[in-house]
Amino acid sequence: MDPKTYMDGVLETEAQNYSDMHSRLGYQEHQEKPDPLKLPEGWNKVRLLHAIMGVSDEAGELNNALKGHIFYGKPLDRVNLLEEFGDMMYFAALGISALGSSIEEVFQSNHDKLAKRYQKGWTQKEALERDLTAERDVLEKDLNT
Repeated sequence: MDPKTYMDGVLETEAQNYSDMHSRLGYQEHQEKPDPLKLPEGWNKVRLLHAIMGVSDEAGELNNALKGHIFYGKPLDRVNLLEEFGDMMYFAALGISALGSSIEEVFQSNHDKLAKRYQKGWTQKEALERDLTAERDVLEKDLNT
């Protein structure tokens, strides 16, 4: 599956009861089901909150699965781990959309940042002595175009 098809599927299955969400957060109600890509000011912040909470929850589930295997001797459940990674990707895609970007753009900027950091492949020295200013310059160039 290509990233655009994945992103389209994520947006089709995103919870869109924005009025209910805003009501539970104490905001005034707005239109019932707005286009998620053309939301009024502030609505994308709710989508971003949902995405970040979801990524955090899924990371916790991944952590718990590996903890159970390493420390408690439970079998390593590959199917469950892949499911949780998929769920994490779902929420990451929601967050990327809420920020008005694309998976491809994020892939490219992450690739460029790592290429800047590890110009001749990974080394412990480069991992420990990162030039955060140079990396930020790459990210700003990629993500602000």
